[in-house]
Amino acid sequence: CIARFRDIVAAPDVECLRDAVLAAARDFGFQAVYYLSPVSRDRTTGRLLTNQGFPESWSRQYRRRLRFIDPLPDYAMTLMHVFRWGSVLKTLDLTPAQQRYHQLLEDVGMGDGLAMAVWGPGGRCGFIGFGMPVDDSAFRPQSYIGVGLIGQMSFNRYCSLIEEQAAG
Repeated sequence: CIARFRDIVAAPDVECLRDAVLAAARDFGFQAVYYLSPVSRDRTTGRLLTNQGFPESWSRQYRRRLRFIDPLPDYAMTLMHVFRWGSVLKTLDLTPAQQRYHQLLEDVGMGDGLAMAVWGPGGRCGFIGFGMPVDDSAFRPQSYIGVGLIGQMSFNRYCSLIEEQAAG
C-alpha cells in the first residue's frame, strides 16, 4: 500500500498518475475510477471527466448531458469525508432527471462506490469516484481511509503537475 502511495506522489505526468491511482483503487477492491475537475456549484463550467474502467457509453453521455444532473459532486462538496454513493442516492431528494440518472448508474453496473470531493491550492475543487467494487469487502472501514488518502494525494499531485506544465 505504501508503494502505491509513493507512486501517486512521485508520478511524473498525468497519465502515470492515473495509472497509479487505478492500481491503488484495485488494491482496495475497486475496478474503476473517475475524476471531475474543476467542480463548482455552477454545473455549466468545468466538470471535465476522466474515466478509467467505467463504461464508455456512460462517459460519452456524462460529457454531453449527465454532468448537468449528477447530484454526487454537489453532495460531495458539502462533506469533508468519503461517502458511499449507492446509499446516499437512496436518501437524497432527487429530481426526476436525477432519479433517471441513478437508475442509469444501476443499469450500467455503477450503482455503488465510494466518492469524495478533493481540495487543492488556490481554492481548486475536484471530485473522485471509485466504483465497480469486486464485492462488498470493498466497503470495509480501511477502504474509506485508503480512498480518502488516494483521492486527496492524487488531486494534490495533479494540481502540481498542472502547475509545472503551465510554468514550463
